[in-house]
Amino acid sequence: MTKLTVSRVVPCKPPPDVGEEISITLAGLPPKRHRVPLGARHQAHHKRFKLLREHAVEAMDGRAPYAGAVSVTLLLPPERDRSESGLNDDYAWSVVESMIACSGDSFWHDPIVCYLRSQIASLRVGLHDAQSESYSVNIKFG
Repeated sequence: MTKLTVSRVVPCKPPPDVGEEISITLAGLPPKRHRVPLGARHQAHHKRFKLLREHAVEAMDGRAPYAGAVSVTLLLPPERDRSESGLNDDYAWSVVESMIACSGDSFWHDPIVCYLRSQIASLRVGLHDAQSESYSVNIKFG
């Protein structure tokens, strides 16, 4: 029998207001999406996935997930531009999946920022202007 791992976030405040933004900056690269089933998708990058979720919880400051449209901008370190290979898209969608409800064969994660992928009205990937060894995620609600 497979053990089910549950990631629980219990918000105690109302969701963010329309127009509000949160930003998260972390060293290195975001978790990378793999083109395999979701359960295996995050295993190789589980530490990055978990770190991003922890910082998203902190940025939400106890607020409930947002139910409306959300815009996400991901800024990668300049030397990590992989737009021609599609890798930037894999990073971007993995960031989204880190902050919404997701599940696999042996885990379930509650939503942090919003509930569903369909709430993502805009998903942009860019590069930091200056030499940077970190990535940034900016989320705008509404």
